[in-house]
Amino acid sequence: MASWLHDCGKITTPEGVVKKATKLEAIYNRIHEVRIRFKLLKREEEITKLKSLVQAYPVGW
Repeated sequence: MASWLHDCGKITTPEGVVKKATKLEAIYNRIHEVRIRFKLLKREEEITKLKSLVQAYPVGW
């Protein structure tokens, strides 16, 4: 049973990942970069929303 699951994993795993372990590290690094970019974009959007809220209030309170 375990050998069947192992073979299924080899079939569904991209060839570049199976052939070389360093490819996994490169893929992980790319995924991490994308996550960081999304966090930055989300933070920029939150800052933009907060700026518009602050600008909506009168200066004198």
